[in-house]
Amino acid sequence: MNRSLTSIPTLIAILLGISIPSLVLGRSVFAVLFGVGIILIFINKPFAEIRADLATVWRRPLGLLLLVIFALSLPSLFASDYPVRSFEAIARTFIFCNFGIVIWAYLKDRPALTGVWMKSLIISSAVAICFAFISQYVHPEPYWFLHLKGWKSAPLIHTLKGFAAITVLVIPLFALALSINKLNDIHRFIALAAIAGFLVLIVALGARASIAGMLAILLCVLVGIGTRVGSRFQLTMTAGLVLSCFAGTVLWLRITRSNMIELAPDGNYFLPVWLIDFERQTIWANALEIGLRTPWFGRGPNTINFAPGADKLLEGTQGLHVIPAHPHNWSVELFAEIGTVGLVFLLIFLLAASYQLLLGYRRSGNLKFLAAIAIFAGYWGSGLFNFSFWSAWWQLAFILAMGFSLSLSTASAKPPGKFMQ
Repeated sequence: MNRSLTSIPTLIAILLGISIPSLVLGRSVFAVLFGVGIILIFINKPFAEIRADLATVWRRPLGLLLLVIFALSLPSLFASDYPVRSFEAIARTFIFCNFGIVIWAYLKDRPALTGVWMKSLIISSAVAICFAFISQYVHPEPYWFLHLKGWKSAPLIHTLKGFAAITVLVIPLFALALSINKLNDIHRFIALAAIAGFLVLIVALGARASIAGMLAILLCVLVGIGTRVGSRFQLTMTAGLVLSCFAGTVLWLRITRSNMIELAPDGNYFLPVWLIDFERQTIWANALEIGLRTPWFGRGPNTINFAPGADKLLEGTQGLHVIPAHPHNWSVELFAEIGTVGLVFLLIFLLAASYQLLLGYRRSGNLKFLAAIAIFAGYWGSGLFNFSFWSAWWQLAFILAMGFSLSLSTASAKPPGKFMQ
């Protein structure tokens, strides 16, 4: 890939590049690959430089705001039934943020590694998506065997929805790789095939959270592009495209999930159950009720499923609790666990970070900012419907993807008002 690179930096880029797609083999594999990559960075880069990078980022306005959010999460420990568990969740997230800074700084200072991690990401993603389709539709036995569950032929059904969720993280990186001069024709073809594979997979699995994330990506990317477009016609076409995609998705849900109307127990649901399933709406309602018991600073991170009443059976399901493990919505979960104060400051941080990314793209036209906007939108958009905010693998995958995109020192840029020319 580049003879001037030493073996350790190349190995770091390869390990980090294949780590997100490795989730198809399990979260432990992801953790090992990511962990070895981080360890090698600490071996390869002087600690004084790492410390300087961390200090520089945490002293910036966004870094200071994020530190405030972590500080505002600490009072919830006093209300937590499991303070050690809650503290671990906060501390782990803080450590992950530092890992993201270390990765960003390391790759930013070594632009020759860009092609390495991009090619590693693309090739491993293609292999992973092929393995996912084979496991889902042909032979599930290797999948169960590699997940240490024996050689069994039980169908996967919805098992791969977790892996499919990375679609919102990897597709923006593929698009970024395709937009800069780092790939040959073969790698470009593989990237396009992998993009198609991920999109087919989320539709085939009915991964509605991932589809919501892709819609959020579309909306935010087009808003970002709109900040550099002066033509009223182009803005009108952009708005029409967004509305068409949203309308098409709603129509698809209405047609494919109309049976949910008969399956849902009687209740006063805020949204149609074919749009948002009754399970999620019931879980959210109960989570909000739990959150209102400690509205200001919450009941402690990563503990809502242990709250009194969380183990009640959810009507219309086969033994599901009203809070099964988490509320499947990061805003509802954080309201209940760190309270209104922490959640409000987090929302301020998200708005400020979004503004900085949009401003960076508007001023420079650098596509790395547009990719970061897409990853940001996909993660927080799909997170309104899927995993716990405190899910370690989900946080790390997002942080790594953001580190990849923002580490690029050069990328192709289009001049203002010349969109798609």
